[in-house]
Amino acid sequence: AVALGVAAGFPSLADARVGDNQLADAGVAELAVARWAGGLRNLSLPRNLIRSLGGRALAAAPALRRLTRLDLSGNPTGTDGVEAL
Repeated sequence: AVALGVAAGFPSLADARVGDNQLADAGVAELAVARWAGGLRNLSLPRNLIRSLGGRALAAAPALRRLTRLDLSGNPTGTDGVEAL
């Protein structure tokens, strides 16, 4: 989650690849409300232990509505999380 805060200095960040960091649901929930995330078009979060709660947080995040690509491969997102997305 600390790395996500560092990105606050990059308001025009369009592509973020944050794989293998064990963000889990708490880290993804933090990302979902980050002010800097509104510029993202591509978000890659493979193998981060993101479960259905994290998938629902991403789906509900107004800042992430501009995403054209979301990679959640290798996460146990579950049916609820996938359906929310």
